[in-house]
Amino acid sequence: MLRAAKIARKNNTSGVPGVDWWAAKGKWRATICFKGKRYYLGSYCDFEEAVRARKQGEAELHDRFLSEVQKKQKRFAASYETGCGRNGD
Repeated sequence: MLRAAKIARKNNTSGVPGVDWWAAKGKWRATICFKGKRYYLGSYCDFEEAVRARKQGEAELHDRFLSEVQKKQKRFAASYETGCGRNGD
């Protein structure tokens, strides 16, 4: 089963995956990785705004993608159980 990583790494200082302190700008930065590409979601003065941006990015990218994959897996399993997905039957 596919799952999006929503647990902060050991070196994460904010405690929220994809949210870190951007010292050069003096702001919180929100990013997300999806299909091997990192997306910049914005920089924010307020930590909570950065977290909201990250959560919205998760919903729009990861969660929607995982939902579509799960639907396809269920359709495949249903067609396989009825014999429609079997070769040679």
